[in-house]
Amino acid sequence: MTKVAATHAQGQKSADRAFELNARANEAAAKLGKDKVINATVGSILDEQGNMVLLPTIEKIYRNLAVADIASYAPIKGLPKFCQAIEAVTFRNSKPDAYTAVVGTAGGTGALHHAIWNYSEIGDTVVSSDWYWGAYKSLAENALRKYDTFEFYTEQKAFNVAAYEAKINEVLGRQESILVILNTPAHNPTGYSLSDSEWDAALDVLKQKAATGKRIALMVDVAYIDFAGDSEECRKFMTKFSGLPSNLVVMFGVSMSKSFTFYGQRTGAIIGVSWKSIAGQLGQISTVLP
Repeated sequence: MTKVAATHAQGQKSADRAFELNARANEAAAKLGKDKVINATVGSILDEQGNMVLLPTIEKIYRNLAVADIASYAPIKGLPKFCQAIEAVTFRNSKPDAYTAVVGTAGGTGALHHAIWNYSEIGDTVVSSDWYWGAYKSLAENALRKYDTFEFYTEQKAFNVAAYEAKINEVLGRQESILVILNTPAHNPTGYSLSDSEWDAALDVLKQKAATGKRIALMVDVAYIDFAGDSEECRKFMTKFSGLPSNLVVMFGVSMSKSFTFYGQRTGAIIGVSWKSIAGQLGQISTVLP
């Protein structure tokens, strides 16, 4: 039998374990009764009856939008007012003293895609922690990159800076640039948030590698940020991205699925932060669709 698919796509298949287990839980609930089954796989907020919750304010605004606002094409970069609003709600009072640029994406997943495609080379290795959302690996490999991890926790259940630094050194020993993905605060799936001192250490590693002339990109996945505690306190780490080296770019992957309970609309953004003289580079992320 002749295989028609491209060679890099042949044999690829993926099953989301969470969706598989969710289907099994729903089948069990239908057979045994909802009161007999606890479904811990649902990545959304449910009420006491097990029905999905949509924030009333979001529902009211969405249902009162004009049809043209819902159905019309938007610019590839996203509507200007949306970009302004998503930046404001992401940073609140902790916007770094840096150049920022916003591009609307197909949810937080789209933001991750853009970061991988635009800030890592084909064949290179993307790095994240060994506790991670499975889509990270799929997105990297589908974009013809490799995916590798460092040990997330020390024995004291703190962020493992030594393992993080060792993995970055290892990968940069064989390639000229690196994309690192950190999911914090409220890490998925552990719920862990890096402390101020851990952020300082993590950033110092990247700045030291940037000083060697390597190109460094950091994607901070903040999909669950509004479940990380006080809305201002959990954002204060963002001010640490002021005054970045010219060859270090930071991006935030923003999702409206969690904070806004707007799961199925796949609405999100990627926010780039850089030293002002390389501001033009951030525009590249708007040129590729997920």
